[in-house]
Amino acid sequence: MQMDTIVDLDPNPDDSDNGSNAGSSSDGDRHDAEEPEDESEENEEEGHECFGNVPVIMPRRRFLGACNSETVKDVNFLGPDDEFVVSGSDDGNFFMWRKSTGDLRGIYEGDGSVVNVIEGHPRLPLVAVSGIDTTVKLFSPVSGHSAFSRMQNADNIIKRNLEATSRRVDLSSLYTQYRLLLRQATRHRDGAGEGGEGEEGEGDEEPTCTFQ
Repeated sequence: MQMDTIVDLDPNPDDSDNGSNAGSSSDGDRHDAEEPEDESEENEEEGHECFGNVPVIMPRRRFLGACNSETVKDVNFLGPDDEFVVSGSDDGNFFMWRKSTGDLRGIYEGDGSVVNVIEGHPRLPLVAVSGIDTTVKLFSPVSGHSAFSRMQNADNIIKRNLEATSRRVDLSSLYTQYRLLLRQATRHRDGAGEGGEGEEGEGDEEPTCTFQ
């Protein structure tokens, strides 16, 4: 961002000074005014030098379908070779994707409200799942169709979770704007009361709210 600097000149210059002196004075003032811009450029270059050797890694896989807005969710690997990725969801299901491709391989009902924790057994094909309910569920492979599988309704579940995530993002941005406006209003009120820029006191601290 470029900033214009205003240089204050003497309104009543000495008559004995000639034009060349005035010109040199103006050049000196202009040079002084441009120093902060040079310093900012140097700081910017130093910042680039500090992080110039850090590689940028772009996302290689996307594991879509789960909704994560209400509480913290565990994400784990499953399978003898960690070939699957599993995560809980706000809709009470837990999702399983193939790690190498990101393809959705399973949706299973794991809780009446939210699935938070998924942990695989270190040796046996057994998965422990827990959430808001007061029970812990154990899942293992079955030869036939699983009664807890929700893959037959995968499209509707994913669509509903995406819509819920979008609503949560909008509410989060509104809350952030509210905090900024509240902070600006507090500073403006303090400045008007003291005839200048006021500082936020302990009594003016805005209330902290847990927003998820």
